[in-house]
Amino acid sequence: AGSLTDNYGQVNDIGPSFQLMAYIIVVDVSVLALSTFRNWRWFTTLALIGSLFTFGSWYLRYEGEISLLTAQGSLTIMFLIFAAATIMFHMIWRRTPHALDLTLMALNATAFFGISYALLWEDFRSWMGGFTILLALFYGGMAYLALIRTREQAHISFMALGIALIMLTVAVPVQLGGPWISVAWAAEAVVLLWLSYQLRMWQLRVYSGGVFIVFLMWLFAVDTVAALEVDLTPLTNEYLPVYLVGIATTFMGAYLVRRYKSESFDREAPLFPALLVIGNAILAVAVPIQVDEVWIAVAWSVQAFALMSLSFRLKVVEMRWISMGVLAILFVRLLIFDTSINFTMWDAESGTWVSRRFTLFLNYRMLA
Repeated sequence: AGSLTDNYGQVNDIGPSFQLMAYIIVVDVSVLALSTFRNWRWFTTLALIGSLFTFGSWYLRYEGEISLLTAQGSLTIMFLIFAAATIMFHMIWRRTPHALDLTLMALNATAFFGISYALLWEDFRSWMGGFTILLALFYGGMAYLALIRTREQAHISFMALGIALIMLTVAVPVQLGGPWISVAWAAEAVVLLWLSYQLRMWQLRVYSGGVFIVFLMWLFAVDTVAALEVDLTPLTNEYLPVYLVGIATTFMGAYLVRRYKSESFDREAPLFPALLVIGNAILAVAVPIQVDEVWIAVAWSVQAFALMSLSFRLKVVEMRWISMGVLAILFVRLLIFDTSINFTMWDAESGTWVSRRFTLFLNYRMLA
């Protein structure tokens, strides 16, 4: 914490720079007082934009004279003032917020988040994940209070909850590293899916789907590529939890969708087969990464057989489709990799024995 106050020193903070920021904060407090009784959206919008512009100009002008504590503290006070100014009128008088009110909430959160990262990232990189989680908890608490106060008009609550979830999702890659990013996102997606049914909030299912898509993109584009580039010990490496958690959460999601089918919309019907397909796709991709080459075909055979058996037992036709897809991949692998023969032959030109590799089925003579 010492570096907050010692980066630039505090001797010169009490001067024109401090007086200017104090004036801005006093004006913002006046905006908060007015917003409690009058919902002047244009006034609050101008005040927020003006305050952010003035803060930026102030910081660039006095950057060498003010401490990091003064800059971040001033920004935090402004953020809290406008966080209250954008919701006080609606919570006190129980009025329905308009699109501009919700936009101001998002603008205030985005500006505070972005400027704080710019200020703190260099000196407090290891703490930024915790900072983001605190911001998520702040908006989560705001969502809860807004829901209690104005249960009939839940727009503010949903908006605050959305901001909280976004902050929570961003905190994962900021604080964690390596494969654990995917693990956290997969867990977050299935928890949000479960909460959407428990709280009867379909909006959480939408966000859960977004997090799940981000997880899949990261799993296949980052984790899988990284795993293929290194020499891994089969079944005892850092990427094994990623695939295990990904498979488990995907199948858990399919189970939840099927169990709460009566509480879902008709357009959500494709989710169950889609999750089954994705879960088995993750398993199929994990096999060549986590298993030695000689066992890849065996593992895929077991997967295909298990899927076919479960499809008849559970009467889920989609699992049969997946089983046939796995068998198709297995067949291609058998043709290309597992049916080749290594042998030696005499090369008359060089006068030596040379090694040759011959594929039984996939060769030029068969193609001809």
